Amino acid sequence: MPSTKPVDSLLAELRETLKEELRAEVRAELIRELQGGKPLSKPALSKAPAKPGPKPKAAPGSNAALKVKKGVRRTEEDVAAAADVLFAWFRVNPGSRIEQASKALGVPVKDLQLPLSKLKEGKRVKSAGKLRGTTYTAK
Repeated sequence: MPSTKPVDSLLAELRETLKEELRAEVRAELIRELQGGKPLSKPALSKAPAKPGPKPKAAPGSNAALKVKKGVRRTEEDVAAAADVLFAWFRVNPGSRIEQASKALGVPVKDLQLPLSKLKEGKRVKSAGKLRGTTYTAK
């Protein structure tokens, strides 16, 4: 019986590439809608690269709701907008830690603490684990 390991590894690589593409598209669409932009009428799927390249960076200004200016107090609207972006990220990436969200969204963990606490107060996310091992899933 011939070995299927090369085929299995290629399928696994393709599956991961497709998951990353889909997550990036969903994330971009959610951020666009949260910022008041028009949703895309058709999904803009790109062709898979022949070789895996660097991971795509977020669009400039895509995390505007998460940016915190030093020394400036955030309004309730700013915190709510940041909580919506964080909730959308946890919906796409269930079972993730806050450090992973911080890295993916490009903002410090401390800037996500208040929006995360608002999500927990509103019972929009479910948490499991303790301390840094806590994982979050959107309800």
